[in-house]
Amino acid sequence: MSPDEKRSRAEETLATALGALPTASDSVAPRHWREMVENSVKSTVLLAPDGTILEANQRSLESLMATRDAAIGAALWDMPVWSMAEDRARVRTSIAAGARGVSTRHDMPGPSTNAPTTLDVTFTPIAGKDGTIALILGEWRDITDRKRTEAALRESEERFHRIVEIAADGIITIDDQQRITLFNKRAEKIFGYTEAEAIGQPLSMLLPPELADVHAREVRGFGDAPDVARRMGERRQIFGRRKSGEVFSAEASIAKATIAGRRVFSAVVRDVTERWAAEQEKAELLAATQKARDEAQAAARQRDEMLGIVSHDLRNPLSAIGMCASILADPATSGEEHQRMVETITESVQWTHRLISDLLDIASIEAGGLSVKAASVDPVIVIGRALALFEFPAANQRVTLRVLGDENLPRLLADGERLLQVLSNLIGNALKFTPEGGTISVSAEPRDGALVFSVRDTGSGIAPEHLPHVFDRRWHSSSSKSGTGLGLTIARGIVEAHGGRIWVASAPGSGSAFQFSIPLPAQPA
Repeated sequence: MSPDEKRSRAEETLATALGALPTASDSVAPRHWREMVENSVKSTVLLAPDGTILEANQRSLESLMATRDAAIGAALWDMPVWSMAEDRARVRTSIAAGARGVSTRHDMPGPSTNAPTTLDVTFTPIAGKDGTIALILGEWRDITDRKRTEAALRESEERFHRIVEIAADGIITIDDQQRITLFNKRAEKIFGYTEAEAIGQPLSMLLPPELADVHAREVRGFGDAPDVARRMGERRQIFGRRKSGEVFSAEASIAKATIAGRRVFSAVVRDVTERWAAEQEKAELLAATQKARDEAQAAARQRDEMLGIVSHDLRNPLSAIGMCASILADPATSGEEHQRMVETITESVQWTHRLISDLLDIASIEAGGLSVKAASVDPVIVIGRALALFEFPAANQRVTLRVLGDENLPRLLADGERLLQVLSNLIGNALKFTPEGGTISVSAEPRDGALVFSVRDTGSGIAPEHLPHVFDRRWHSSSSKSGTGLGLTIARGIVEAHGGRIWVASAPGSGSAFQFSIPLPAQPA
Protein backbone atom coordinates (compact mmCIF):
# COMPACT_ATOMS: atom_id res chain seq x y z
CA MET A 1 0.00 0.00 0.00
CA SER A 2 1.35 3.40 -0.99
CA PRO A 3 1.92 6.19 1.57
CA ASP A 4 -1.00 8.14 0.08
CA GLU A 5 -3.30 5.17 0.44
CA LYS A 6 -2.18 4.55 4.02
CA ARG A 7 -2.64 8.23 4.90
CA SER A 8 -6.10 8.30 3.28
CA ARG A 9 -7.20 5.22 5.19
CA ALA A 10 -5.81 6.61 8.45
CA GLU A 11 -7.71 9.87 7.94
CA GLU A 12 -10.93 7.96 7.31
CA THR A 13 -10.38 5.88 10.45
CA LEU A 14 -9.64 9.03 12.49
CA ALA A 15 -12.75 10.79 11.21
CA THR A 16 -14.89 7.76 12.09
CA ALA A 17 -13.36 7.54 15.58
CA LEU A 18 -13.87 11.27 16.23
CA GLY A 19 -17.47 10.95 15.17
CA ALA A 20 -17.94 8.24 17.79
CA LEU A 21 -16.67 10.43 20.66
CA PRO A 22 -19.28 11.85 23.08
CA THR A 23 -18.15 15.46 22.41
CA ALA A 24 -17.76 15.04 18.67
CA SER A 25 -19.47 17.55 16.40
CA ASP A 26 -19.15 18.87 12.90
CA SER A 27 -16.82 21.55 14.22
CA VAL A 28 -14.33 18.98 15.59
CA ALA A 29 -12.75 17.94 12.31
CA PRO A 30 -9.67 15.74 11.96
CA ARG A 31 -7.59 18.80 11.04
CA HIS A 32 -8.40 20.38 14.41
CA TRP A 33 -7.22 17.24 16.18
CA ARG A 34 -4.09 17.34 14.04
CA GLU A 35 -3.43 20.90 15.28
CA MET A 36 -4.03 19.84 18.90
CA VAL A 37 -1.62 16.92 18.58
CA GLU A 38 1.01 19.00 16.79
CA ASN A 39 0.91 21.74 19.46
CA SER A 40 1.33 19.28 22.33
CA VAL A 41 4.49 19.82 24.40
CA LYS A 42 4.95 16.04 24.52
CA SER A 43 5.56 13.53 21.76
CA THR A 44 1.94 12.66 20.94
CA VAL A 45 0.22 10.17 18.66
CA LEU A 46 -3.42 9.19 18.09
CA LEU A 47 -3.84 5.46 17.56
CA ALA A 48 -6.63 3.23 16.36
CA PRO A 49 -7.46 0.45 18.88
CA ASP A 50 -5.45 -1.95 16.68
CA GLY A 51 -2.30 0.18 17.12
CA THR A 52 -2.38 1.97 13.74
CA ILE A 53 -0.95 5.51 13.87
CA LEU A 54 -3.69 7.94 12.78
CA GLU A 55 -1.99 11.22 13.70
CA ALA A 56 1.41 12.20 15.10
CA ASN A 57 3.17 15.45 15.94
CA GLN A 58 6.68 16.32 14.82
CA ARG A 59 8.16 15.58 18.25
CA SER A 60 6.88 12.01 18.14
CA LEU A 61 8.08 11.45 14.57
CA GLU A 62 11.59 12.52 15.57
CA SER A 63 11.66 10.20 18.59
CA LEU A 64 10.16 7.35 16.55
CA MET A 65 12.92 7.92 13.97
CA ALA A 66 10.35 7.91 11.17
CA THR A 67 8.95 10.27 8.54
CA ARG A 68 5.31 11.19 8.52
CA ASP A 69 4.67 9.17 5.35
CA ALA A 70 6.25 6.09 6.97
CA ALA A 71 4.41 6.50 10.27
CA ILE A 72 0.80 7.36 9.36
CA GLY A 73 -1.12 4.16 8.74
CA ALA A 74 1.61 1.93 10.18
CA ALA A 75 1.58 0.07 13.51
CA LEU A 76 3.30 1.95 16.34
CA TRP A 77 5.39 -1.06 17.35
CA ASP A 78 6.86 -1.26 13.83
CA MET A 79 8.62 2.10 14.20
CA PRO A 80 12.46 1.99 13.94
CA VAL A 81 13.04 3.31 17.47
CA TRP A 82 12.03 -0.06 18.96
CA SER A 83 14.43 -2.46 17.34
CA MET A 84 14.34 -5.07 20.11
CA ALA A 85 11.63 -7.74 20.03
CA GLU A 86 10.85 -7.30 23.74
CA ASP A 87 10.30 -3.56 23.29
CA ARG A 88 7.92 -4.11 20.38
CA ALA A 89 6.09 -6.73 22.42
CA ARG A 90 5.69 -4.29 25.33
CA VAL A 91 4.21 -1.64 23.03
CA ARG A 92 1.77 -4.17 21.55
CA THR A 93 0.76 -5.36 25.01
CA SER A 94 0.15 -1.78 26.20
CA ILE A 95 -1.97 -0.97 23.13
CA ALA A 96 -3.95 -4.17 23.63
CA ALA A 97 -4.61 -3.07 27.20
CA GLY A 98 -5.73 0.34 25.92
CA ALA A 99 -8.15 -1.35 23.53
CA ARG A 100 -9.68 -2.98 26.63
CA GLY A 101 -9.98 0.39 28.36
CA VAL A 102 -6.86 0.08 30.57
CA SER A 103 -4.33 2.94 30.81
CA THR A 104 -0.64 2.02 31.06
CA ARG A 105 2.57 3.85 31.87
CA HIS A 106 6.16 2.59 31.79
CA ASP A 107 9.70 3.48 30.74
CA MET A 108 10.84 2.56 27.21
CA PRO A 109 14.15 2.98 25.33
CA GLY A 110 14.25 6.07 23.13
CA PRO A 111 16.25 7.03 20.04
CA SER A 112 19.96 6.48 20.62
CA THR A 113 22.76 8.38 18.94
CA ASN A 114 25.85 8.39 21.19
CA ALA A 115 24.21 7.15 24.41
CA PRO A 116 21.02 5.30 25.39
CA THR A 117 17.93 7.40 26.17
CA THR A 118 14.79 6.66 28.17
CA LEU A 119 11.18 7.65 27.45
CA ASP A 120 8.29 7.91 29.93
CA VAL A 121 5.46 6.41 27.81
CA THR A 122 1.71 6.48 28.57
CA PHE A 123 -1.21 5.03 26.62
CA THR A 124 -4.67 6.38 27.48
CA PRO A 125 -7.86 4.87 25.97
CA ILE A 126 -10.60 7.24 24.75
CA ALA A 127 -14.10 5.76 24.81
CA GLY A 128 -16.81 6.49 22.27
CA LYS A 129 -20.48 7.16 22.91
CA ASP A 130 -21.29 3.45 23.02
CA GLY A 131 -18.58 2.73 25.61
CA THR A 132 -16.21 1.01 23.22
CA ILE A 133 -12.68 2.34 22.76
CA ALA A 134 -12.55 4.68 19.77
CA LEU A 135 -8.98 5.99 20.07
CA ILE A 136 -5.82 5.49 22.12
CA LEU A 137 -3.75 8.56 23.02
CA GLY A 138 -0.03 7.80 23.19
CA GLU A 139 2.31 10.32 24.84
CA TRP A 140 5.95 10.24 25.91
CA ARG A 141 8.78 12.47 26.97
CA ASP A 142 12.53 12.06 27.36
CA ILE A 143 13.51 11.44 31.00
CA THR A 144 17.12 10.44 30.35
CA ASP A 145 18.58 13.33 32.35
CA ARG A 146 16.31 12.61 35.27
CA LYS A 147 17.33 8.96 35.26
CA ARG A 148 21.01 9.89 35.21
CA THR A 149 20.53 12.32 38.08
CA GLU A 150 18.69 9.68 40.07
CA ALA A 151 21.47 7.16 39.45
CA ALA A 152 24.14 9.66 40.53
CA LEU A 153 22.14 10.52 43.64
CA ARG A 154 21.76 6.84 44.52
CA GLU A 155 25.52 6.35 44.21
CA SER A 156 26.20 9.35 46.44
CA GLU A 157 23.68 8.17 48.99
CA GLU A 158 25.22 4.72 49.05
CA ARG A 159 28.66 6.14 49.86
CA PHE A 160 27.18 8.32 52.59
CA HIS A 161 25.18 5.40 53.95
CA ARG A 162 28.27 3.21 54.35
CA ILE A 163 29.96 5.93 56.42
CA VAL A 164 26.88 6.49 58.58
CA GLU A 165 26.41 2.79 59.32
CA ILE A 166 29.73 2.51 61.20
CA ALA A 167 29.06 5.52 63.47
CA ALA A 168 29.08 4.88 67.24
CA ASP A 169 26.03 7.11 67.85
CA GLY A 170 22.55 6.98 66.44
CA ILE A 171 22.28 9.13 63.30
CA ILE A 172 18.83 10.16 62.08
CA THR A 173 18.04 12.39 59.11
CA ILE A 174 14.64 14.05 58.63
CA ASP A 175 13.15 16.18 55.86
CA ASP A 176 11.46 19.58 56.19
CA GLN A 177 8.22 17.80 57.19
CA GLN A 178 10.09 16.08 60.03
CA ARG A 179 9.75 12.61 58.49
CA ILE A 180 12.63 10.16 58.86
CA THR A 181 14.78 9.66 55.75
CA LEU A 182 17.85 7.98 57.30
CA PHE A 183 18.14 5.63 60.31
CA ASN A 184 21.54 3.99 60.95
CA LYS A 185 22.38 0.72 62.72
CA ARG A 186 23.13 2.38 66.05
CA ALA A 187 19.77 4.17 65.93
CA GLU A 188 18.12 0.76 65.41
CA LYS A 189 19.77 -0.52 68.60
CA ILE A 190 18.85 2.60 70.59
CA PHE A 191 15.20 2.83 69.57
CA GLY A 192 14.34 -0.79 68.74
CA TYR A 193 12.90 -0.02 65.30
CA THR A 194 14.38 -1.46 62.14
CA GLU A 195 15.36 0.90 59.35
CA ALA A 196 12.40 -0.30 57.28
CA GLU A 197 9.98 0.47 60.13
CA ALA A 198 11.38 3.96 60.69
CA ILE A 199 11.91 5.34 57.16
CA GLY A 200 9.05 7.60 56.13
CA GLN A 201 7.56 7.82 59.63
CA PRO A 202 7.25 11.08 61.60
CA LEU A 203 10.07 11.89 63.98
CA SER A 204 7.46 12.07 66.74
CA MET A 205 7.38 8.24 66.85
CA LEU A 206 10.80 8.41 68.56
CA LEU A 207 9.62 10.93 71.17
CA PRO A 208 7.31 10.85 74.17
CA PRO A 209 3.92 12.14 72.92
CA GLU A 210 3.82 14.93 75.50
CA LEU A 211 7.10 16.35 74.16
CA ALA A 212 6.52 15.88 70.44
CA ASP A 213 4.98 19.33 69.85
CA VAL A 214 7.73 21.09 71.83
CA HIS A 215 10.42 19.22 69.90
CA ALA A 216 8.73 19.98 66.55
CA ARG A 217 8.71 23.72 67.39
CA GLU A 218 12.39 23.60 68.33
CA VAL A 219 13.31 21.95 65.02
CA ARG A 220 11.31 24.55 63.06
CA GLY A 221 12.92 27.35 65.07
CA PHE A 222 16.37 25.93 64.40
CA GLY A 223 15.53 25.70 60.70
CA ASP A 224 14.77 29.44 60.61
CA ALA A 225 17.83 30.40 62.69
CA PRO A 226 21.17 31.39 61.11
CA ASP A 227 23.27 28.77 62.96
CA VAL A 228 23.88 25.49 61.13
CA ALA A 229 24.29 23.21 64.19
CA ARG A 230 22.95 23.10 67.74
CA ARG A 231 23.03 20.88 70.78
CA MET A 232 19.49 20.14 71.85
CA GLY A 233 18.34 20.21 75.46
CA GLU A 234 21.08 22.49 76.74
CA ARG A 235 18.70 24.03 79.30
CA ARG A 236 16.69 20.90 80.21
CA GLN A 237 16.69 17.12 80.02
CA ILE A 238 15.50 15.52 76.78
CA PHE A 239 13.98 12.08 76.20
CA GLY A 240 13.56 9.52 73.46
CA ARG A 241 11.06 6.69 73.18
CA ARG A 242 11.86 3.11 72.20
CA LYS A 243 9.60 0.84 70.17
CA SER A 244 8.64 -0.93 73.41
CA GLY A 245 7.27 2.37 74.75
CA GLU A 246 10.14 2.77 77.21
CA VAL A 247 11.21 6.38 77.70
CA PHE A 248 14.94 7.02 78.06
CA SER A 249 17.17 10.00 78.68
CA ALA A 250 19.22 11.16 75.70
CA GLU A 251 21.72 13.64 74.39
CA ALA A 252 21.25 14.96 70.88
CA SER A 253 22.86 17.41 68.47
CA ILE A 254 21.25 18.61 65.28
CA ALA A 255 22.60 20.13 62.06
CA LYS A 256 20.90 21.36 58.90
CA ALA A 257 21.84 21.55 55.25
CA THR A 258 20.22 22.25 51.89
CA ILE A 259 20.60 19.46 49.34
CA ALA A 260 19.16 19.74 45.82
CA GLY A 261 17.07 22.68 46.95
CA ARG A 262 15.57 20.82 49.90
CA ARG A 263 16.32 21.42 53.56
CA VAL A 264 17.30 18.36 55.63
CA PHE A 265 18.14 17.95 59.31
CA SER A 266 20.57 15.41 60.76
CA ALA A 267 20.53 14.46 64.44
CA VAL A 268 23.17 12.55 66.41
CA VAL A 269 21.57 10.75 69.38
CA ARG A 270 23.21 9.11 72.39
CA ASP A 271 21.45 7.05 75.07
CA VAL A 272 22.33 8.48 78.53
CA THR A 273 19.76 6.61 80.59
CA GLU A 274 22.18 5.85 83.40
CA ARG A 275 22.51 9.56 84.17
CA TRP A 276 18.92 9.94 85.18
CA ALA A 277 16.85 8.20 87.84
CA ALA A 278 13.29 9.23 86.96
CA GLU A 279 12.76 6.79 84.08
CA GLN A 280 10.04 4.64 85.70
CA GLU A 281 7.85 7.61 86.57
CA LYS A 282 8.08 8.89 83.00
CA ALA A 283 7.23 5.42 81.61
CA GLU A 284 4.02 5.31 83.67
CA LEU A 285 3.03 8.74 82.39
CA LEU A 286 3.69 7.57 78.84
CA ALA A 287 1.46 4.51 79.36
CA ALA A 288 -1.43 6.74 80.48
CA THR A 289 -0.95 8.99 77.47
CA GLN A 290 -0.87 5.98 75.16
CA LYS A 291 -4.14 4.71 76.61
CA ALA A 292 -5.80 8.06 75.89
CA ARG A 293 -4.47 7.95 72.33
CA ASP A 294 -5.85 4.43 71.83
CA GLU A 295 -9.26 5.54 73.05
CA ALA A 296 -9.19 8.50 70.66
CA GLN A 297 -8.24 6.20 67.79
CA ALA A 298 -11.09 3.84 68.69
CA ALA A 299 -13.51 6.76 68.59
CA ALA A 300 -12.16 7.78 65.19
CA ARG A 301 -12.62 4.22 63.89
CA GLN A 302 -16.26 4.23 65.03
CA ARG A 303 -16.77 7.49 63.15
CA ASP A 304 -15.22 6.02 59.99
CA GLU A 305 -17.40 2.92 60.24
CA MET A 306 -20.48 5.12 60.54
CA LEU A 307 -19.46 6.93 57.36
CA GLY A 308 -19.01 3.53 55.74
CA ILE A 309 -22.59 2.60 56.57
CA VAL A 310 -23.81 5.81 54.94
CA SER A 311 -21.84 5.05 51.78
CA HIS A 312 -23.05 1.46 51.63
CA ASP A 313 -26.76 1.85 52.30
CA LEU A 314 -27.41 4.98 50.27
CA ARG A 315 -25.89 3.55 47.09
CA ASN A 316 -28.86 1.34 46.11
CA PRO A 317 -31.68 3.95 46.20
CA LEU A 318 -29.46 6.61 44.62
CA SER A 319 -28.64 4.20 41.79
CA ALA A 320 -32.35 3.60 41.18
CA ILE A 321 -33.02 7.35 41.18
CA GLY A 322 -30.21 7.95 38.70
CA MET A 323 -31.46 5.27 36.33
CA CYS A 324 -35.04 6.53 36.46
CA ALA A 325 -33.91 10.11 35.90
CA SER A 326 -31.99 9.04 32.79
CA ILE A 327 -35.08 7.35 31.37
CA LEU A 328 -37.30 10.32 32.20
CA ALA A 329 -34.90 12.57 30.30
CA ASP A 330 -35.61 10.56 27.13
CA PRO A 331 -38.43 12.27 25.13
CA ALA A 332 -39.54 8.84 23.94
CA THR A 333 -40.59 7.74 27.44
CA SER A 334 -44.31 6.86 27.43
CA GLY A 335 -46.84 8.22 29.89
CA GLU A 336 -47.28 4.89 31.66
CA GLU A 337 -43.54 4.35 31.90
CA HIS A 338 -43.10 7.98 33.01
CA GLN A 339 -45.50 7.43 35.91
CA ARG A 340 -43.74 4.21 36.90
CA MET A 341 -40.36 5.99 36.92
CA VAL A 342 -41.75 8.79 39.10
CA GLU A 343 -43.15 6.26 41.55
CA THR A 344 -39.81 4.44 41.75
CA ILE A 345 -37.96 7.72 42.33
CA THR A 346 -40.41 8.72 45.07
CA GLU A 347 -40.04 5.35 46.78
CA SER A 348 -36.23 5.49 46.52
CA VAL A 349 -36.17 8.98 48.04
CA GLN A 350 -38.35 7.79 50.89
CA TRP A 351 -36.09 4.83 51.41
CA THR A 352 -33.06 7.13 51.42
CA HIS A 353 -34.58 9.22 54.21
CA ARG A 354 -35.33 6.04 56.13
CA LEU A 355 -31.75 4.84 55.74
CA ILE A 356 -30.45 8.07 57.21
CA SER A 357 -32.70 7.55 60.22
CA ASP A 358 -31.66 3.90 60.44
CA LEU A 359 -28.03 4.92 60.88
CA LEU A 360 -28.96 6.06 64.38
CA ASP A 361 -29.85 2.43 65.21
CA ILE A 362 -26.43 0.96 64.35
CA ALA A 363 -25.37 1.15 67.99
CA SER A 364 -28.51 -0.78 68.94
CA ILE A 365 -27.63 -3.49 66.41
CA GLU A 366 -24.23 -3.91 68.06
CA ALA A 367 -25.92 -4.10 71.49
CA GLY A 368 -28.50 -6.62 70.27
CA GLY A 369 -31.38 -4.27 71.02
CA LEU A 370 -32.51 -2.88 67.66
CA SER A 371 -36.14 -1.78 67.83
CA VAL A 372 -38.60 -2.79 65.10
CA LYS A 373 -42.11 -1.53 64.40
CA ALA A 374 -44.18 -4.66 63.94
CA ALA A 375 -47.28 -4.56 61.73
CA SER A 376 -49.14 -6.85 59.37
CA VAL A 377 -46.89 -7.27 56.30
CA ASP A 378 -47.53 -8.94 52.95
CA PRO A 379 -44.16 -10.58 52.04
CA VAL A 380 -45.09 -10.64 48.34
CA ILE A 381 -45.34 -6.85 48.31
CA VAL A 382 -42.02 -6.50 50.17
CA ILE A 383 -40.30 -8.74 47.61
CA GLY A 384 -41.85 -6.78 44.73
CA ARG A 385 -40.69 -3.46 46.17
CA ALA A 386 -37.14 -4.77 46.63
CA LEU A 387 -36.95 -6.06 43.06
CA ALA A 388 -38.31 -2.76 41.69
CA LEU A 389 -35.38 -0.90 43.26
CA PHE A 390 -32.92 -3.03 41.28
CA GLU A 391 -34.83 -3.42 38.04
CA PHE A 392 -32.82 -0.83 36.15
CA PRO A 393 -29.35 -1.54 37.65
CA ALA A 394 -29.87 -5.22 36.82
CA ALA A 395 -31.00 -4.43 33.27
CA ASN A 396 -27.97 -2.22 32.82
CA GLN A 397 -25.70 -5.13 33.88
CA ARG A 398 -27.76 -7.59 31.76
CA VAL A 399 -28.64 -9.62 34.86
CA THR A 400 -32.07 -11.27 35.11
CA LEU A 401 -34.16 -10.73 38.28
CA ARG A 402 -36.92 -13.23 38.92
CA VAL A 403 -39.34 -14.34 41.63
CA LEU A 404 -39.78 -18.05 42.35
CA GLY A 405 -42.36 -19.95 44.38
CA ASP A 406 -45.92 -19.42 45.55
CA GLU A 407 -47.37 -15.89 45.61
CA ASN A 408 -49.96 -16.87 48.24
CA LEU A 409 -47.71 -16.44 51.25
CA PRO A 410 -48.87 -15.98 54.86
CA ARG A 411 -48.69 -12.45 56.19
CA LEU A 412 -46.05 -11.56 58.77
CA LEU A 413 -46.08 -9.52 61.93
CA ALA A 414 -42.90 -7.59 61.18
CA ASP A 415 -41.34 -4.24 60.24
CA GLY A 416 -41.89 -4.11 56.47
CA GLU A 417 -39.36 -1.34 55.88
CA ARG A 418 -36.69 -3.28 57.78
CA LEU A 419 -37.41 -6.43 55.76
CA LEU A 420 -37.14 -4.31 52.59
CA GLN A 421 -33.75 -3.14 53.83
CA VAL A 422 -32.56 -6.74 54.37
CA LEU A 423 -33.73 -7.89 50.93
CA SER A 424 -32.23 -4.83 49.27
CA ASN A 425 -28.86 -5.45 50.92
CA LEU A 426 -28.88 -9.09 49.79
CA ILE A 427 -30.03 -8.33 46.22
CA GLY A 428 -27.56 -5.45 45.90
CA ASN A 429 -24.75 -7.67 47.19
CA ALA A 430 -25.70 -10.42 44.71
CA LEU A 431 -25.76 -7.89 41.85
CA LYS A 432 -22.14 -6.93 42.56
CA PHE A 433 -20.90 -10.47 42.03
CA THR A 434 -23.21 -11.74 39.29
CA PRO A 435 -21.67 -11.50 35.80
CA GLU A 436 -23.43 -10.40 32.64
CA GLY A 437 -26.04 -12.94 31.58
CA GLY A 438 -26.47 -14.21 35.16
CA THR A 439 -29.63 -14.58 37.21
CA ILE A 440 -30.71 -13.48 40.69
CA SER A 441 -33.72 -15.40 42.08
CA VAL A 442 -35.79 -14.27 45.06
CA SER A 443 -38.27 -16.57 46.80
CA ALA A 444 -40.04 -17.16 50.12
CA GLU A 445 -41.70 -20.24 51.60
CA PRO A 446 -43.14 -21.31 54.96
CA ARG A 447 -40.84 -23.70 56.79
CA ASP A 448 -40.79 -24.93 60.41
CA GLY A 449 -42.97 -22.13 61.79
CA ALA A 450 -41.18 -19.36 59.92
CA LEU A 451 -41.19 -17.71 56.52
CA VAL A 452 -37.81 -18.34 54.87
CA PHE A 453 -36.66 -15.76 52.29
CA SER A 454 -33.98 -16.74 49.75
CA VAL A 455 -31.76 -14.65 47.45
CA ARG A 456 -29.78 -16.86 45.06
CA ASP A 457 -27.30 -15.73 42.43
CA THR A 458 -25.16 -17.30 39.72
CA GLY A 459 -22.10 -15.26 40.67
CA SER A 460 -18.54 -16.15 41.60
CA GLY A 461 -19.38 -17.67 44.98
CA ILE A 462 -17.54 -17.44 48.30
CA ALA A 463 -14.46 -19.41 49.37
CA PRO A 464 -15.11 -21.92 52.21
CA GLU A 465 -12.70 -20.17 54.58
CA HIS A 466 -14.71 -16.94 54.28
CA LEU A 467 -18.18 -18.42 54.90
CA PRO A 468 -18.01 -18.30 58.75
CA HIS A 469 -17.16 -14.58 58.61
CA VAL A 470 -19.42 -13.07 55.92
CA PHE A 471 -21.73 -11.51 58.51
CA ASP A 472 -18.89 -10.17 60.69
CA ARG A 473 -18.71 -6.40 60.93
CA ARG A 474 -15.17 -6.06 59.64
CA TRP A 475 -15.20 -8.87 57.06
CA HIS A 476 -14.69 -7.70 53.47
CA SER A 477 -14.49 -10.20 50.60
CA SER A 478 -11.13 -10.15 48.77
CA SER A 479 -13.10 -10.14 45.52
CA SER A 480 -15.38 -7.33 46.56
CA LYS A 481 -15.84 -4.69 43.90
CA SER A 482 -17.24 -1.92 46.07
CA GLY A 483 -18.99 -1.18 49.35
CA THR A 484 -17.93 -1.09 52.98
CA GLY A 485 -18.68 -4.70 53.91
CA LEU A 486 -21.32 -3.61 56.50
CA GLY A 487 -24.48 -4.50 54.58
CA LEU A 488 -24.56 -8.14 55.67
CA THR A 489 -23.92 -7.17 59.29
CA ILE A 490 -26.87 -4.75 59.17
CA ALA A 491 -29.03 -7.46 57.61
CA ARG A 492 -28.15 -9.88 60.39
CA GLY A 493 -28.99 -7.30 63.07
CA ILE A 494 -32.42 -6.64 61.55
CA VAL A 495 -33.25 -10.36 61.15
CA GLU A 496 -32.18 -11.15 64.70
CA ALA A 497 -34.24 -8.24 66.02
CA HIS A 498 -37.26 -10.04 64.49
CA GLY A 499 -36.32 -13.26 66.29
CA GLY A 500 -35.07 -14.89 63.11
CA ARG A 501 -31.71 -15.99 61.78
CA ILE A 502 -29.69 -15.53 58.57
CA TRP A 503 -27.26 -17.88 56.84
CA VAL A 504 -25.46 -18.49 53.55
CA ALA A 505 -24.55 -21.46 51.38
CA SER A 506 -21.93 -20.95 48.68
CA ALA A 507 -18.99 -22.43 46.82
CA PRO A 508 -16.49 -20.85 44.41
CA GLY A 509 -17.90 -20.85 40.89
CA SER A 510 -21.36 -22.04 42.00
CA GLY A 511 -22.99 -18.81 43.13
CA SER A 512 -24.36 -18.00 46.59
CA ALA A 513 -27.67 -18.51 48.37
CA PHE A 514 -28.42 -16.12 51.25
CA GLN A 515 -31.45 -17.10 53.35
CA PHE A 516 -33.12 -15.66 56.41
CA SER A 517 -36.14 -16.67 58.45
CA ILE A 518 -38.83 -14.53 60.08
CA PRO A 519 -41.08 -16.32 62.61
CA LEU A 520 -44.73 -16.65 61.57
CA PRO A 521 -47.28 -15.23 64.04
CA ALA A 522 -49.20 -17.69 66.26
CA GLN A 523 -52.43 -16.26 64.81
CA PRO A 524 -52.90 -15.08 61.20
CA ALA A 525 -51.47 -11.56 60.93
